Amino acid sequence: MRAAVYARYSSENQRPESIDDQVAACRRLAAEKGLTVLEDHIYSDQARSGARSDREGLSALVEAARAGQFEAVLVDDLSRLARDNYLMLSVLAELHFEGVRVISVADGLDSGDEDSTLAILDYNHVDAPIYYRDEVARWEIVLGQAVMPMTVESGNPNPDSYVYVYGPRNSSGPKQLVAARVLPEQIEDFDQWSYWDGTDWVGDISSCANITAGISQEFSVTPLADGRCLVVFQVGNQVGIRFGAGPTGPFEFYDLIYDCPEPQQDPDIFVYNAKAHPHLSAPGELLISYNVNSSVFGDFFIPAEINRAGLIRLSRPTKDTLVVAAFGAPLPVACTSNQNYPNPFNPATTVEFDLPQAAPAVLAVYDLRGREIVRLLEGNLPAGRHQAEWNGQDRQGRNAPSGIYIARLAAGDQAHSIKMALLR
Repeated sequence: MRAAVYARYSSENQRPESIDDQVAACRRLAAEKGLTVLEDHIYSDQARSGARSDREGLSALVEAARAGQFEAVLVDDLSRLARDNYLMLSVLAELHFEGVRVISVADGLDSGDEDSTLAILDYNHVDAPIYYRDEVARWEIVLGQAVMPMTVESGNPNPDSYVYVYGPRNSSGPKQLVAARVLPEQIEDFDQWSYWDGTDWVGDISSCANITAGISQEFSVTPLADGRCLVVFQVGNQVGIRFGAGPTGPFEFYDLIYDCPEPQQDPDIFVYNAKAHPHLSAPGELLISYNVNSSVFGDFFIPAEINRAGLIRLSRPTKDTLVVAAFGAPLPVACTSNQNYPNPFNPATTVEFDLPQAAPAVLAVYDLRGREIVRLLEGNLPAGRHQAEWNGQDRQGRNAPSGIYIARLAAGDQAHSIKMALLR
């Protein structure tokens, strides 16, 4: 196999003799692999930064590769090709397209080796027919937002050998969850995919049935040890979850488990893309992340929270108790709040909640824009069941208008919310 050599050094920390050293190392590797180094195809750039693409030696190397002058390129180190990741991938992709292997001495990498990390460049783009639009009813299905492998290799509990693929069904109402599945060895054969129609797996994507409603565009589906599945999604500025009996449900009403604090800093900040990461989670916990963003570009230069994901931990030690904590904090004691009664209500309703041990707590009512209407309870509360009544008025004693309100319980590091409907 014919091989070219590329060498480079930058002026700030290397010497011209470095070129000779690199070429010599490449010659030794070529001898070990049985490659023939072409003497007229040794390319170099002296005193040139690896972050620059306008290098004469590199440009000449790529042109010769396009002309089919050799089948391999030897480099002392991949960083000789480029210091910039985007440029590195561009050069590697170009050489791969021309059928040229890239072999690195220091890294031990070979793009022609199927087990090499560089072999990821050997891919094909496939248009996947996992999108469907009903032009008459004006709804569409987009599969792929969440993938749940239930294979033995995945390590997930209760494997059944299938890979489940989920997506939203978008229409004029709330987004609905739909599901498909396929055996991993048939994943590229779309005729083998099947879609849940509400009672069975069928071969027609247009038959996808709603298995739960009210999800966000981004979400995750996670298998649990007891055979159930957990959907994590975004509900406005809060993180919601739904428990299902299995990969196709049926799913329960959702719980709001976390009130993301970042939007409270600025009305322009919003949160989205809540999902779980079981492969990154500690035993007995589930790590959940959400993204933070702003509608105002200038905000990106002020609050640091915009530039990082929000992280929370979820534990479910018993069937009826949720434990939620901000990431990095110790798991707190569990608190639960029950649905208010009556609901809908007029003129008053009662909210009950339980504290397993004494804790500072605040129970407040918010409108859907996040504005606090009134505080019903505040202070250090003892363990046990507590209740508070809301008379439908704000802190000034004025009647709140009809609408949906949020009762939010904050106890220690936890927060739990329920929705209440006031009908005048």
